[in-house]
Amino acid sequence: MVGQILSNATDVVNFASKLIKGERLPSLKKDVETCVQNACSFPAILYCFSTIDMLGALYKGDMKPGNTTKNSAEYMVKFMKNNGVNYAEKQVRLLQKIYRHKIVHIAQPRPLIEIDGNKITWRYDDEDITKHLTVETASNPQPITAFLTPYSMYFNQVFVISILKLAQDVEDSVIRPNDGYWDMLSNNLLIDGKGLQDNFRSAISDMYDIRP
Repeated sequence: MVGQILSNATDVVNFASKLIKGERLPSLKKDVETCVQNACSFPAILYCFSTIDMLGALYKGDMKPGNTTKNSAEYMVKFMKNNGVNYAEKQVRLLQKIYRHKIVHIAQPRPLIEIDGNKITWRYDDEDITKHLTVETASNPQPITAFLTPYSMYFNQVFVISILKLAQDVEDSVIRPNDGYWDMLSNNLLIDGKGLQDNFRSAISDMYDIRP
């Protein structure tokens, strides 16, 4: 059935335009701005990551739950840029470990993680979006006081994100000319020997539970 619905490149591009550019990106922009203005940060972060998850699935042609994290990470490294610079693998790992996983599963970010010997906590800053994805280092271990913890936790680094900038980077990853997802999908570029439009069809069949 999915083959009949999205049987050619025109059908794929038209549906993708409605789904991504017509619905999801405008909704993401509006909802994130509304949430940030009303101090509702967690729903805004969650919507950013659910959109990234969807784009990662469309890019890889795979919506199996067990592959979501890997697909999303690959999408972020491939397409997302912060002021023209690609998201680094470590930044993506921090985003997923601190924000995505715990918000999805227990409705709040992890207060502290340890990577490469550093104990890292987090904060968001939407007044100065230039701090997005930066890591601030303390001269001495500091106690976590901004969040409820079951025992005293100490950090030496703070990972900073701007929720508004994260949403902007998601949008840019799609609409950016030439190396953005949209242009690559429209031109049916190959990934691992398979066209992006075929991957899109496969993911849509899972998303809408369409079977031949």
